Amino acid sequence: MELPLEHVTVTDTADANCTPEEVQYLTGFFDGSGHINHHSKGARLEVVASIEHPEALVLFRRAFGGGVYHHSAGRGMSKPAIRWMLFRKSEVCRAASILQEASLAKRAELGLLFAQPAHPQGAEAGTSEDGLSPTQSTSTWAYFAGFFDSGGCIHVRSRGGGLCVSVSRKTPETLMALQHMMRSDVSWTLEEPSRANPYYTLHLRGAEGSRTVLQRLLSAGLLVKRKAANLALTATPDNFHVIRDEMSKLLGNQSRYRRLSEQGVARAVKVTNLGRKVNRLREKAESSKWLEALQDLNDLKQHHAEHSAAEALDLLRTDIRGLLRRGASRQTS
Repeated sequence: MELPLEHVTVTDTADANCTPEEVQYLTGFFDGSGHINHHSKGARLEVVASIEHPEALVLFRRAFGGGVYHHSAGRGMSKPAIRWMLFRKSEVCRAASILQEASLAKRAELGLLFAQPAHPQGAEAGTSEDGLSPTQSTSTWAYFAGFFDSGGCIHVRSRGGGLCVSVSRKTPETLMALQHMMRSDVSWTLEEPSRANPYYTLHLRGAEGSRTVLQRLLSAGLLVKRKAANLALTATPDNFHVIRDEMSKLLGNQSRYRRLSEQGVARAVKVTNLGRKVNRLREKAESSKWLEALQDLNDLKQHHAEHSAAEALDLLRTDIRGLLRRGASRQTS
């Protein structure tokens, strides 16, 4: 994509440029990743995304006007980012009035923009999440497609290739509304924050339910994660290692250096199996065999940790060389 996509003005209703389902999709995406920023000249709407996934931002521009601009340069494995921005007062009011109708998380803040467009300098509306009771608006699969595209997770399990999908937020209200909306199709689990995960998470671990959700999301207009969803649906016990590798190229790099290789998965399975054997021997009170197996388990865990670290280091070196070949520069500070 050549940037910037210059500012365009859209004066008709969003329905003239997008279908009602696309407007619901954009509302879900804005609830998940949108920002309402206030400054001395008024308010502006912004959505930031990776430069590799501009689809939603292009749709925002088509529906509401505005432009798509450079936001930040890539650094390390962080991809360059782009930003859709809408700042003219009449356009912001028009977009806010349309998005507000189906919004779950930012309905109150959007409502203020066209009801009382003047705000004091430095106000920061729109930074809080899920400020609306689930009963105040009705969610749809198109809304969920946008919300999921803005921050959902598609995961192919490292053992057996089973699917699971999840989406996380700081507060639970929007997740509760989505859980209620989908209750007749699939049974989601809403997990509370923990040490391992500080967010509320709507989780679906069953493979069949996850397939159903991905198929419904694709039908509802999933854009950013469309290729990843289609690829995940092809995972089988025979090809899941290949699918996991291909999906890692489509999704973010957050877990790139923690993701186990095929060899790493095989080592992890051996650790798990030996751990179960140790537990059985302990329950049988066979102390000599238990101590021997426990030592083997500790040795195997160390072996697994060392080889996983070596594989992660090799991948990091490969990534650094690739970035340098593409023109990246070293920063000393």
